[in-house]
Amino acid sequence: MDYSKGEYKTVVAEVLRGTLDALGLEQTHVVGASIGGNWALALAARHPPRVDRVVLLGGGPYAADTTHLSTFLRLLASPVGALIVRIPTRPQGVQKILRGLGHDASVDGGRMDAYVAWRVAFERETDSMQHERDMVGPSSAAAA
Repeated sequence: MDYSKGEYKTVVAEVLRGTLDALGLEQTHVVGASIGGNWALALAARHPPRVDRVVLLGGGPYAADTTHLSTFLRLLASPVGALIVRIPTRPQGVQKILRGLGHDASVDGGRMDAYVAWRVAFERETDSMQHERDMVGPSSAAAA
């Protein structure tokens, strides 16, 4: 199915609704982490009977805004985004994000080392950032 022309939050809500349908779930709890918080809120806003509870983990304040893309997603959708997805993820960058979310003590104590290593490998070894950019392509940014 081609979702490239749809508005970002409508597309993600429909992807999740389709997933619930495929799993045979009429209603469920939804957990969204980071940008996934946007997905969880989009599903809840567009299909409220399908969502019993929403839990948001590690998302920025932009996650609560279900009408606009965050600044980062707008940047990712812009021509600059084509460069962003090519920049190799470094452990220091992941640690900086974690510190910005208030996890200084855990980073300093080495309790986030496994997560940092996983996140770096995940972003380097998969096309996750490119897929994220594809979901918020220029047509989505303009429509938001």
